[in-house]
Amino acid sequence: MRANYILLAAVALLTACSSDAETTAPLSPVSVATATAVSDAETAGQPTTSARKAPVVITVEGPNKMLDPFFSKTEQTFAVCPTGSVVVGGGYRIESGLPDLKISESHPVGATAWGIVGVSNSSAGFRAIARCLEQ
Repeated sequence: MRANYILLAAVALLTACSSDAETTAPLSPVSVATATAVSDAETAGQPTTSARKAPVVITVEGPNKMLDPFFSKTEQTFAVCPTGSVVVGGGYRIESGLPDLKISESHPVGATAWGIVGVSNSSAGFRAIARCLEQ
C-alpha cells in the first residue's frame, strides 16, 4: 500500500514537471528575446536548440534476497538506479515467505537507490524495486 502511494506521488511529480503550461512570472528582457527567437525559428521551420526531452522513468529490480532464520532473521537489499539517473520512488516484491515476512523499512538510499529491510522467523525471499528518472 505504501509503495502505491510513493508511486502515485512520483507520477504526480513527473506529470507536474512535464507540463507545457507557461509560467505566470513576468518575463525578463532576455527571456522575451529568447522566446521570440525560438518562435521565429519554429515559424521558419528551423530546428530549435531548446527542445525539451520527455522525462523517462525506468523500473529497476534488485536481486532476490533470501532470508534464512537459522543465520539471520533480518536482511536488507537494494535496487540501484543506472548511472545518470536518480531515484524518485520505489517499493518491494515478496517472492516467498508469506505471511511471516514483514518489510520493516522501505526508503530511498541516497539519490540513486531504494533499500528495504525484511524480517521473518521462517525462510523468505524478497527484492527491492526502484523507480528511476533519467537525467
